[in-house]
Amino acid sequence: VLTSLIGLVILRLRERNLKRRQLELEEMVRDRTAELEKEKQQLTEAREALRLQATHDHLTGLLNHGAIRGVLERELARSRREGTTVTVALIDIDHFKRVNDGHGHLAGDQVLRAFAGRLTKSIRAYDAVGRYGGEEFLMVMPNFHVWDDPERINKLHRAVCSGTIPVQDGELVVTCSMGISTYSGQEI
Repeated sequence: VLTSLIGLVILRLRERNLKRRQLELEEMVRDRTAELEKEKQQLTEAREALRLQATHDHLTGLLNHGAIRGVLERELARSRREGTTVTVALIDIDHFKRVNDGHGHLAGDQVLRAFAGRLTKSIRAYDAVGRYGGEEFLMVMPNFHVWDDPERINKLHRAVCSGTIPVQDGELVVTCSMGISTYSGQEI
């Protein structure tokens, strides 16, 4: 009887130790899972930051040359496939060299950022705009034909060239030139 009682006590102690160890392991798993989730979130954020760096112009925040060209190629392919239209605008800030030469490169950067902001505010949700070169911007407008709404381009031009742009030594009036082309989804 005493041996059975001792055996029962030992068994109970082992059960408690196993239960305590199980709880410790479960806590360790929870902690490690939380750490892994945090690391996963950090990696996701880092990957997104790298994607943005790879596809966006650091000064203006617009799509960079390669990314906007990719958008244009995809939209032209879709236009051919579906028979839709796509309009492209190449926009160049007039006399930009004078801004840099007369007011400095910091003023030129301010003009580029402000101009990019105006472009961004002037597009539809499914249009795309990117910095194509120094002071050149490319806008891709799917499912839009200039003949359907010629005033839209005039409104766009007025929106990006209206008012002044503040720079460190005053304000500048900035104008731009636009070249517009529409592709109707048919091979030429």
